[in-house]
Amino acid sequence: MFPSLRARPWWRRAWSSLEREHEAERQRSALEGAAASTAVTGRPPATPDGRGVERRVQGHRFYPSGGGIGGGRSSNTRVSSQRTRQRRPGIGGAQRELPLPPPPASSPVQIFLAVCKKYLRALKSQALLARAWAARHRWALLCVLLGACSGSFMLLLYAVYRRRLARARKAKFDVRRIESPTHFDVCVVGGGPAGSTCAFYLAREKNLRVLVIERCKMPRDKVCGDVLAPQVQVHLQRMSLLTGILSEGIGKWLSITGFVGMRGGSFVADTASSCGSRESSWWRWLDPTRPREDVLAVQRILLDERILSAARAEGANVLTATVSSAHFEPDGYWRVQIDQDPGVIYARMLIAADGAESALARSIGLVSSPPNALCTRAFAKPGTHNFGQLDQVVYFPMRWKPGFVTMTHEMEDYVSVCCFLLPGGRIEPHHLAEEYARLLSHNETIRKVLGPRAVLSRARSAPLRVGGVPLAVSRHFLVLGDAAGHVDSLSGQGLQYGMEAAEIAAKVVRKAFRAGDLSSHFLRRYQRAVDRAFGWELWLSMKVSQFLVRYPFLVDGAATVVRRNGDDFVEAWCSIRSGQRSKLWFLRPDVTVMILVDALLQYVNSKLYR
Repeated sequence: MFPSLRARPWWRRAWSSLEREHEAERQRSALEGAAASTAVTGRPPATPDGRGVERRVQGHRFYPSGGGIGGGRSSNTRVSSQRTRQRRPGIGGAQRELPLPPPPASSPVQIFLAVCKKYLRALKSQALLARAWAARHRWALLCVLLGACSGSFMLLLYAVYRRRLARARKAKFDVRRIESPTHFDVCVVGGGPAGSTCAFYLAREKNLRVLVIERCKMPRDKVCGDVLAPQVQVHLQRMSLLTGILSEGIGKWLSITGFVGMRGGSFVADTASSCGSRESSWWRWLDPTRPREDVLAVQRILLDERILSAARAEGANVLTATVSSAHFEPDGYWRVQIDQDPGVIYARMLIAADGAESALARSIGLVSSPPNALCTRAFAKPGTHNFGQLDQVVYFPMRWKPGFVTMTHEMEDYVSVCCFLLPGGRIEPHHLAEEYARLLSHNETIRKVLGPRAVLSRARSAPLRVGGVPLAVSRHFLVLGDAAGHVDSLSGQGLQYGMEAAEIAAKVVRKAFRAGDLSSHFLRRYQRAVDRAFGWELWLSMKVSQFLVRYPFLVDGAATVVRRNGDDFVEAWCSIRSGQRSKLWFLRPDVTVMILVDALLQYVNSKLYR
């Protein structure tokens, strides 16, 4: 009654199609035989019942003379399937048998071969049509062919011209090189992790003379969260430093991390069992025998000196001095004035990695805005705190929004308490010291984590530039690290982005020297590569920070969702925190709905029961 809803197999559909074609072929053959017999004998051929009929063709149907369209007792009638032979007149009126088409295929293989033959016949007909079309339009095709050949020839001439132009530019670039103790190919101003990493990768190019100018004598401390993300560990492994840091006992793996929101929402993440259990390719290459923790805590006073020593061991020159000014000379060299002997340094390429304030980049005019964030850090002395089993705690105080506090348990039982003051908050930068002291002495969450007897060292502050800068390149000049704002405003991570930018800058500068082109147009490859790597992540973090100023309860909603959904969400949070996964994970529809629902419930409860 109803047609079957189940689709037939392809070979059954092909079989049915072939049967229909075979039946049509049989009908055409029968009609041809009937017409030939009528022309010879003068009477219509006999039907199976012995009566003569007159056949008229209309498509694949045939009609007897006494019925069908002309009226009669008979309607449309097919040639009987009982007939297997038809007669065709031969020479002298003799009759000979007309062979019928072969029976339809009865197996999938035969059906497949028949379908292939069908499509080959169709393809052959199309080829014949194309050949006829080409014969009619041969002059137009000839014009198109001549145009394509002439265009290819012009492109070839242009490629030859560009290659000769590049060779001439490279020859002119090499002629202008000056061999002198005070002349260098690349000068990196700033010996921090970003500048030293860039010098390390540049020094691998043996025909480049690299100089690093560091203002302070190593070792020197830097206000930072002292946390090394997995990307930083990869660079340290390339410098052959990671094994030494672990063997000397100056690094501590951070396994258990706590999170506390603005309204009390919290959870504890065991990174050793969630994030560290992933069999990622970089970790297997790094050290298959090492436990699977993701982040490592190393004090900057110990880390920066080792990275700079690795750059020196690779072949870079290191000079302790302060840069007072820099001017670009007509001969293609930067004239860098320093306060130490020899007084003046010349470099063809100048890289500014001198921190968030970046006096060099601001003096040139590439960076015009002042630093937009602050970082304050103090240490809880060993034996005085009550940090417990936690390795790190991330806390978002309501008064500091969108800023946050990180407390990290480091080697020798030190605990660093680092506060990040970000743009858009209520606290003014000149009130940072008193707000920091009030936070440590009166905040219940921090007092509960550190304990009532914690003795803190003197707090130190440093400016930060977060969110990146619009333009980081100019002619024979580029900016990286904290000077370029390569700091994440949500996690406070700056080392990983600075070292990633340093590697990208080294690749672009090496290519520029090989091509003999240090123009701003060529160096924009560095800007585009940085934007593709993590520039949009920094932009997204800034937008989220500004959004959290107006809707702070979303932080507690996210904490509740992570705590409720177990290891999968904890692993995602750990990956986002360490920079291994994009923050767009929080914008997934399922995650966003859960966060909004929990945040709304907490907001309603806070309004009803306050």
